[in-house]
Amino acid sequence: LGEGQRWAVLVGVNQYDDWQNYGKLEVCVQDVKAIQQALIAGGYEPERIHLLTDDGPETPTRANILSSLQAVANATEPGDSLLFYYSGHGSAVNDTSYLVAKDGRFNVLGDTAVSVTRIKEIMNNAPARAKLIILDACHSGAQIGKGAEPMSAEFIRRVFEEAEGMVILASCKQGEKSYEWRVKERSVFTHYLLEAMSGKADWDQKGFVSISDAGKHVVNFVKLWASQQKVAQTPTLEAQIVGDVILSRYSQDA
Repeated sequence: LGEGQRWAVLVGVNQYDDWQNYGKLEVCVQDVKAIQQALIAGGYEPERIHLLTDDGPETPTRANILSSLQAVANATEPGDSLLFYYSGHGSAVNDTSYLVAKDGRFNVLGDTAVSVTRIKEIMNNAPARAKLIILDACHSGAQIGKGAEPMSAEFIRRVFEEAEGMVILASCKQGEKSYEWRVKERSVFTHYLLEAMSGKADWDQKGFVSISDAGKHVVNFVKLWASQQKVAQTPTLEAQIVGDVILSRYSQDA
């Protein structure tokens, strides 16, 4: 799947208006910009990639995230693919998983954050048949193992349930944190995702990397990194489609 036009909405949030409850992150904007460049290198047309970052012309507020995803989803056609990528804080409240927008407020999260249910609803209604959600959420704070709360069981359960027709790749399992890698200026998960997209996950030399290829690569290498740091982080992949989805192409001569 995904042989037609490829569309993407990429969201990265480092600084939050509700800084008392959502600590500043260091690498999420860099994550998004690196993913953007990797997608372009992998065959995406730049004008079909919508970027929302703290330092960009369109900031990652709740309204901007939802309106951008809706507009891009509406533009897709059945042969196309649609990718939504988020790097930032995540939270779960009242049986709902949320991606915390720049203007998200802890005490009224349901009114100010972006529910994963709403993201899936927009994507499910898009004409595109190949749909990917990649979540690098619930990052740790200033030092490794400190800061954000671990990803809750409720967050993970709500992210993956009713995911029919799409593939979801999340950066960690319940009870774990998704770590930043300050030396690399990346999140650990996104570092290995980018490595996968560069062609290192294409073990059978197809000339492209599928989401299944990428999932295997990031699970293996993130788990290895975590074991070396004496922490736990295990990416999770769930696919509710028949077949596989092309994530990116790469030059085999590179």
